[in-house]
Amino acid sequence: MLTFTLSTDVTVSNVTITNPAFWGLQHFFCNRSVLTRVTILAPRWTREIAGFMPWSVLDYSVEDSYVHVGDDALAIMSGSDASGRLWPTRGLLFRRLFVRGRSVAIGSADFGNVSDVLFDECTIGDDAGSSPWAFKIKMHLNHASLVSDIVFRNTKFGNITSNTWQDPGNDGGVAIDMGMNYGGVPADPSKGQPRISNISFINVNATQTRMAGSLVGGVTNAIAGLHFDGCNFHPTATVPWSIRNVDLSSCSSIHTSPTFP
Repeated sequence: MLTFTLSTDVTVSNVTITNPAFWGLQHFFCNRSVLTRVTILAPRWTREIAGFMPWSVLDYSVEDSYVHVGDDALAIMSGSDASGRLWPTRGLLFRRLFVRGRSVAIGSADFGNVSDVLFDECTIGDDAGSSPWAFKIKMHLNHASLVSDIVFRNTKFGNITSNTWQDPGNDGGVAIDMGMNYGGVPADPSKGQPRISNISFINVNATQTRMAGSLVGGVTNAIAGLHFDGCNFHPTATVPWSIRNVDLSSCSSIHTSPTFP
C-alpha cells in the first residue's frame, strides 16, 4: 500500500494501513527510516498479504507498532538494484513490535547480506496460536550471502503452533527455523554458499511451542555462533531441537530450557 524507494530520512508515525493488496509498508534502498505507532491490518486467512518489508536499508527502526496479517508480519530482505549491484541491510531496531502473522523472517531474499538487527521487548504470536513460526531465516544455496549479528532480547513468543490458514503443510509449531536451501535446489560447489552466524536469544520465552528449533546449515558452511541465555521455549515434542550442519562448538546455552542442543 505504501512504498518508499531510494529515500533518506523517512518518518512514518501514527498511521494505520488496512487491507493492503499485497505488502503493507515497503522500503527499498532507503537510509535512516523511523517508523513509530504504525498499525498494519489484514485478514490472516489471506495468506499473501504481509506487513513490513525493509529491503536493502540502512538505519531502519520500528517502535510501538502492531501487525495483524496472514503472511510474514515482517520480512527483512536485501538484494540488487536495477544495475545488478547488491546492497546490504544493516542497522535495524525493532522495539515493542507486536505481531500476529505467519512469522518474523529474514529472507527469502537476502542476497546482499543482513546484519546488525536488534529485537527488543517484542511479542511474536499470541497465546491463541496466531503464528506457526516465530522467527525464520530463509536463505538460498549457491549464493554467497550472510545473515549475522541478530539479537532477540526480552521478547515473548506466543503459542507457536500450526493453523489451517497459514500452514497448510502442518509443519509449523517451530519457534526458531533456520535454513540455507529455501526453494530446494541442488548445491553447486563451484559457487559461493550462504552463511548464518552470531544469532543470540536473551530472555526469550514462549507460551508453548511444538519444537524449540529446526536448524539446517549449508553443505559447506555450518550455522555458527548461536547463543541462548535465560530462554524457555516450552516445547511439547520429545525431541525439541532438530539440528543438521551446526557448529555446536561455537554455540552456547545458559539457563535455557530445553538446553541447546
